[in-house]
Amino acid sequence: MIIKQNFTLLKGATNILNLSKSQINSLTLEGNSPKHVYVSLELKKNLIRHFAVDKILDYVKNVKMTKDLNVLVWDQYPLVVSYNQRPQSKIINIAPEFNAKELSRVAYMGLYASILYAYTFESIITKKLRIPDSMASVISNYMFSLFVQVFGKNYGMTGTYSSKLPALKFMITSYILIAFFGRKQETPTFNLAKQYSGYDYNDKVDVLQRHDLSDIKGLIDTLSDAEIMPGINLIKFTTKVHNFFGVQFLPGFEDLSRFMSLIMTSTVSGQAIAKPFIKKYSIKNYTQMWQYMQKKLF
Repeated sequence: MIIKQNFTLLKGATNILNLSKSQINSLTLEGNSPKHVYVSLELKKNLIRHFAVDKILDYVKNVKMTKDLNVLVWDQYPLVVSYNQRPQSKIINIAPEFNAKELSRVAYMGLYASILYAYTFESIITKKLRIPDSMASVISNYMFSLFVQVFGKNYGMTGTYSSKLPALKFMITSYILIAFFGRKQETPTFNLAKQYSGYDYNDKVDVLQRHDLSDIKGLIDTLSDAEIMPGINLIKFTTKVHNFFGVQFLPGFEDLSRFMSLIMTSTVSGQAIAKPFIKKYSIKNYTQMWQYMQKKLF
């Protein structure tokens, strides 16, 4: 698994934080403690219909366990969840998305989803939850379906038998193997992507060597140069996915731990961090992903 350091789609925003204790304290306001998180969620417990609610509430209730949970008000950081390296802690940032300074201003389903997101994200980052290589094909299939449904009409890929579809699936699979699972950008990886996608890439070798597929920009540029999505660029791609999914989902296109955590978060209804409608892009693959994590974590 590759942990992305900075996000291209978020203009270099940091994935994993390295805030000092004093910096964390300066961004923490009175009334935003883990105890307040627990009180807020406990009051609404019977209204939260989710398979992980008991585990999450047990977590926030336990004072010893929640020493690693910090609720920040940080306008300069665009993401609602992160993980801090030293001191190690789960980070909830209520400034973006919720536009709040106090927990009392955060809707309870949004708060619950944030804790679930942070809990899952930390578990993957620290390897308490391991995402096996076998999940690469599931993720690739889901992403392929998403790309077709979001971009297909604009780039002539709406027909079931469109000649572009096998090549698109191959490129997305190659990207997932390289950017998410850390495989090298070389022939064995492309052969595995060929196996998953059924596409013979021999006429695309030059294009595949032209761009860095460990970065989302490399995938976007490759899709354009290969005439699969001609004219697509970073700005067009970012604008489209932002309009569909919101800013909080952008890291899911660049980082395995973010993607899987956002899939888990999207199983919570009544929140907008990871919109629940994303399951529609491939219900089968979506279900495989969240059920795998549910079994391992909850």
